Amino acid sequence: MHRRRNLRRPISTITLLRHAHALHNLAAYYFYRKNIPEYLKIRAQIMDEHNGDPGLSPIGVAEALSCRYLIDAITTRTGKVPRIFCSPSRRTQETAQLIADKLPIILVPGLVERHWGPYETPEIAEGQDIMEHLGHIHQLKRDPHYSVWEVQSLAHKFEELRSEARMLYAQAKQGPILVVSHGETLRLTAPLLQGPFAYETAEVNDMFSYPSFQNCVPRCIPIYA
Repeated sequence: MHRRRNLRRPISTITLLRHAHALHNLAAYYFYRKNIPEYLKIRAQIMDEHNGDPGLSPIGVAEALSCRYLIDAITTRTGKVPRIFCSPSRRTQETAQLIADKLPIILVPGLVERHWGPYETPEIAEGQDIMEHLGHIHQLKRDPHYSVWEVQSLAHKFEELRSEARMLYAQAKQGPILVVSHGETLRLTAPLLQGPFAYETAEVNDMFSYPSFQNCVPRCIPIYA
């Protein structure tokens, strides 16, 4: 007995990519070893040295260069060169530039990193709870593209995400796109792109149950007519 195969072919794709390893991620060595004071000290030093918006580490540069195949892969699969949408943070721009080579990059302010408090992935939420208790929560807000979202309510942040997902879905229907952003932003946006009008119907629980994104590990979402 043969299984029925889904013969629908996507008209386009959205490829989601978390930025490569950034300089401030070097401090994570101490975080995962529960040495929070040293973690805060090194992270703060890195943030201060880079005006709150650090770029890629040498590890990150190598990660981003290893993803240069994506442009050719998307072009081969869809027959069109993808357009690249990117968060304005330095680490996402550097990732996109290394992948894109000479292709233009479209900056989207709504793709920035946001603070979701208790809704974060467990390891991030734990770190934020510890730092807030120690009076160092401001260290998470040094990115100038990041702190603007801190004064907004969770409800407003959800609506911003839905708006960005609506825009990305509309853009993808015109041709394939590559989106370079931050782990939590992508994790919460992905469920909003899982079908027509998903950006309107997806529930908050759907968004927060989506798997986390790893540095420079792409996920492709098909777009159907």
